[in-house]
Amino acid sequence: VLLSTVFILTIFPIFFRATLLQPLDLLLQGVQAANEGNLDIQVDVRYEDEVGFLATSFNRMIHSLKFLTNDLQNHAMVKEREVTERTLDLIKMNQQLATENTEEK
Repeated sequence: VLLSTVFILTIFPIFFRATLLQPLDLLLQGVQAANEGNLDIQVDVRYEDEVGFLATSFNRMIHSLKFLTNDLQNHAMVKEREVTERTLDLIKMNQQLATENTEEK
């Protein structure tokens, strides 16, 4: 009994660390990296358990967030280009109006 108790007390922490603490720590590091703006982060999924499900869900969420952020940035660039073109058109029109006003005077 004593030998089995000592065995359990020495092996269980190693098992606990490898199967629960390390995967949770990796997931936490991924969350911290994402919070800092790193959308290229992917958390390793070591086991197909609850923590593995969370890591897989996190990876999918970060992938979607990266895709949507890139799409939004592209859309913003298109709109910025449209605003710039429209501003240039308005400047040209104002110059033409100024020229016409000068000619009429």
